Amino acid sequence: MKIHLPAPLQLVRAVLLSIIVIGPQLFNSANARPNGSMFASYQQSTTVSGKVTSATDNEGIPGVNIVIKGTSNGTVTDVNGDYKLEVNSRDAILVFTSIGFDTQEFAAGGQTVINVTLQASTTSLSEVVVVGYGTQQKMSITNSIADIKGDEMVQRPVGNILQSVQGKMPGVTILDRGGQPGSNNMQIIIRGVTKPYTPVGLDQTVNSTIGTNQPLFIVDGIEQPYQYMNPADIESFTVLKDASSSAIYGSRGGNGVVLITTKRAKEGKISVSYSGSYSTQKSLTQPHAMDIENYLRLQNTAYQNVGSAPKYTEQQIQDYISGSVNSPLKYPLPYDWYNVMLKDAPQINNSISVAGGSENMKARLSVRNQDQKGIIANTESKLTDIRLNTDLKLSSKITISGDLNYRYQKNQEPHDITNIFRLFMQNAIWAVPQYPNGDYGGGTQGNSPLLLAEKGGSNKTQNDYFYGQLKGNWEIVKGLTLTSQVGVRNQFLTGKDYTNTWQTKDSTVVKKSNLVNSLTESRTVDREVTWNNLLNYNLELTNHSFRAMAGYAQIYHFNTTISAYRQQFYNNDVQSLGQGVNDATKNNGGSDYTWGLRSYFGRLNYAFKDKYLFEANLRYDGSSRFDKGNKYASFPSASVGYRISQEAFWNPIADVVSDLKIRASRGVSGNNGVDLYSYIPTLQAANYSFNGTVAQGYLQKTVNDPNLTWERTAQTDIGIDGELFRDVSALQ
Repeated sequence: MKIHLPAPLQLVRAVLLSIIVIGPQLFNSANARPNGSMFASYQQSTTVSGKVTSATDNEGIPGVNIVIKGTSNGTVTDVNGDYKLEVNSRDAILVFTSIGFDTQEFAAGGQTVINVTLQASTTSLSEVVVVGYGTQQKMSITNSIADIKGDEMVQRPVGNILQSVQGKMPGVTILDRGGQPGSNNMQIIIRGVTKPYTPVGLDQTVNSTIGTNQPLFIVDGIEQPYQYMNPADIESFTVLKDASSSAIYGSRGGNGVVLITTKRAKEGKISVSYSGSYSTQKSLTQPHAMDIENYLRLQNTAYQNVGSAPKYTEQQIQDYISGSVNSPLKYPLPYDWYNVMLKDAPQINNSISVAGGSENMKARLSVRNQDQKGIIANTESKLTDIRLNTDLKLSSKITISGDLNYRYQKNQEPHDITNIFRLFMQNAIWAVPQYPNGDYGGGTQGNSPLLLAEKGGSNKTQNDYFYGQLKGNWEIVKGLTLTSQVGVRNQFLTGKDYTNTWQTKDSTVVKKSNLVNSLTESRTVDREVTWNNLLNYNLELTNHSFRAMAGYAQIYHFNTTISAYRQQFYNNDVQSLGQGVNDATKNNGGSDYTWGLRSYFGRLNYAFKDKYLFEANLRYDGSSRFDKGNKYASFPSASVGYRISQEAFWNPIADVVSDLKIRASRGVSGNNGVDLYSYIPTLQAANYSFNGTVAQGYLQKTVNDPNLTWERTAQTDIGIDGELFRDVSALQ
């Protein structure tokens, strides 16, 4: 015999559900009124009653929301599932909704009794979640994983994907350490830091002393830059939080793994989507300067405290108080750079996508444009992003997909921007930022952050990013699938950092100047090729489920950089490298490096009656960053889960705690992020004296460590995953 919840508890549940479901609808439609066409169909009101039951056990469902479609008129079922509702039209449509059940609609049609049976919604537990090199149903996961869907991410009008998920996933900390246009400085930390770090510089850039705390980012199966992805292109954002889930990525999963899946077209008619936003950026935490009278009097107090006479007389204080208002050029205010330098700045985002296709061919094209100004002069970033995802079905057993992504970003900032922000706080206290004739004042020290921002020079960078991938799937026999994927990403970066000639002066006295203009120009090509191969086998029996995966992956990375320097250009408008003087002041440099990674990995999943769950992973990585003997390392993991809510004794409370899973895992992940070539001694060119003449030679730059090996992180995790009131809320 089924045991029911006590009536008071059922009533509380019904009230809570009604608040969650019907409350927003009442507020949103509080001012709704029927239009003219509706008055024509109004008839004498009819009372419709009935009972709402569950298709699972035929029991009444409390808290079901019944609303007349298009109006705010509605009611809620009682603790037994019964309801009554006044209906004023034969054409009325009754909408029955309850969290944990599929929504149903019924036409009133003059009926006085309408009994409804709702089907339990299984979308939450059967929802497919992206995991390493594959997908799993949420109910079968035995690791610690958090995920968020793309539709929820775009609810925030932001241009950065980390901002769109900030604060939405347990165990995931996202820090925004600066909003400079084109210079993404957001940090994601999964379950706390694993390595010490020290903030350096005023921009609070985080540098780890022995590595990085950033997780590995995988986009559609390939490691890719994520910072400037279009949030509207993302289908899902999944975080692998424990070592058991991230061990499948071996040497690169020590800080956790973030898996991003982009949107693909669905079969059917063509759909067009547009999103746009206009926002304003402003400084929120700038300090406020002390008023001039208190500042001068505290200066006197400071002098008296060390036994000196007061610095300012009472007459001087009064003259300065009135002069700062009536004659600010003669009596400038102290520390006024924040008010002068920081201005509100706009940010514009526009994104449009077109998707559609047939069963045999589908494609989705998206284009995004972003223009972000900075809150100080001469800072700006412009971004254009184009993505094309295509899917082809060659036969019932063979499918091919191809993706292309081109991103062009153009950034501009003042030369030596970090020094400009430093001068906000460390500049002379008495300074006129700019005189009416256009001259820049710099106080007694001659430092003017305003001049440096507007006229000191500019640092311009351009980034052409291209990514392409081709992926094929072949179902060899039923349950056995071979997948091969090749991805190539290429970046071409150019930079021009130009320093102008300039001077600061107070009245006619020049306080500081830069008489030599200069240019540093750079070119960088960065290329990475990834090849993934997977063999998946699925076997479903009556009470048993087996899933096995074996894989091989290989990564090749190449980078080359050249740079050159010249100075003394004809004027500040001439910024071509060849126009600088060709003398001993010119300079140039460059670097090249490569690295590679080869991996073998596998996973085994087993489930008995969807109640007892088991998973094992193993990865064997080989890295070019280590000497032979230490190149390869293995990273295993195992996890188990027990869905106690599948037991028969759980049925009495299944309406309250609809799913509960106990899980435990143990895994080892790693980190190969050591400096390149650190296992061999490196040489550096150097000059020395030989018989009184200068000779060129080489000296050892670093001390090598041939025993350098992998960093390994072992982690044990015990957790509980639950679902309350049939997907009303989740517990993790």
